[in-house]
Amino acid sequence: MKNPKTRGKGRVFPHGNFWWIDITYKGKRCRERIAPLSLGANGKKLAQAVLAKRLTEIAENKFLDVKRDCKVTFPELANKYLQWAKYNHEACERTDLIYIKHLKAYFVDRLIAEISKEDIERYRIKRRADGVGPYTINHELGALRQMFNLAIEKWEHPQDKTQYLFSGSNPATKFKREYEKSRDRALTKGELVNLMTQLTIKIETEKNPAIKKDHQTLLDVILLAVLTGMRKGEIQSLKYGSDDIRIDGVENHLMLRHTKNGSDRYVPLGRIPSEILSRPFNFDYNPKRSFGKLCEDAKVRNLRFHDLRRSFATFLVGLGTDPFTIAGLLGHELPGFKVTAIYARPQRDGMIAAIKKLENHLIEAVPSGFYGTGRAQTEIEVSQLIKNQALNVSV
Repeated sequence: MKNPKTRGKGRVFPHGNFWWIDITYKGKRCRERIAPLSLGANGKKLAQAVLAKRLTEIAENKFLDVKRDCKVTFPELANKYLQWAKYNHEACERTDLIYIKHLKAYFVDRLIAEISKEDIERYRIKRRADGVGPYTINHELGALRQMFNLAIEKWEHPQDKTQYLFSGSNPATKFKREYEKSRDRALTKGELVNLMTQLTIKIETEKNPAIKKDHQTLLDVILLAVLTGMRKGEIQSLKYGSDDIRIDGVENHLMLRHTKNGSDRYVPLGRIPSEILSRPFNFDYNPKRSFGKLCEDAKVRNLRFHDLRRSFATFLVGLGTDPFTIAGLLGHELPGFKVTAIYARPQRDGMIAAIKKLENHLIEAVPSGFYGTGRAQTEIEVSQLIKNQALNVSV
């Protein structure tokens, strides 16, 4: 009599929301998800048919041949993920492109079946040795884990539509995360005034039209971030002509679609953001380099563009805005209020009032020559600022 472990035995069983098959082959247990329970009897019949096929493959010594024949390379898997992310991960599409670029450069044309947990660990060590920050490393490995999860649970095998693209365990699961130190940097009101002053000087004195336009766009982007709390990617996701930008003079607002947490978000607009978005604006503008140079010139240390979002929330806290309203403006969930948030929503009137209060609080940082309101800066004042800057440089 032949050893049953070498010939295979199996069963069909429901687990979670799916029908599965379970086979023991050469002492190794192999489970395969087949069809959703929602198909009822048809789903069970499909699972039984697949089980019969697998047992036939065992009898003919062809079991697992499909897995060996899978020639999907890592770049092919990465490109498939980017196509998926384009419609299912829109809020992070730009960053996904950057993360995948580094992953593809490392794994080159490796077959996904050949990638092991040790390969993932070597990648993590290499990125750390290259001086890459913990946040970036964790997100790159998170994207890699998501790619394999989709290949295991969602995408079909190119040679057999009844199987998933990847049949092994996810090599990127439970990777050792790099320690991420939480940032608490936020602008003070005085630092914001310094940034705006420095940028005003640059705009007023620049002779090159292209550079002058870049300075003006940077000014607009900074004020949009500080006065709305939007992320850089959310600003860049906006498009002219879209119904998501409503500037009608009654209730000016934005509707951000597919934000980081997957939901839409209402963003009330004060007078200055409304004016910025009422005229031609380059939504693809990337402020990273210009913003860093501005902070250096204004002697504002250790500030990143995303810190403007934290500054927005910090200013609102200082003005006495309740946490529920701040969470609504940021698109966050308050700990312990997840169920409550299903039934209760921050009132739009309260959100609009908070935005107006914030704009009034920061109005002295806004150069009036550009937005028709704010702290006046005459030609004499700008000239004096330039002289003061020259004295500081000479010292």
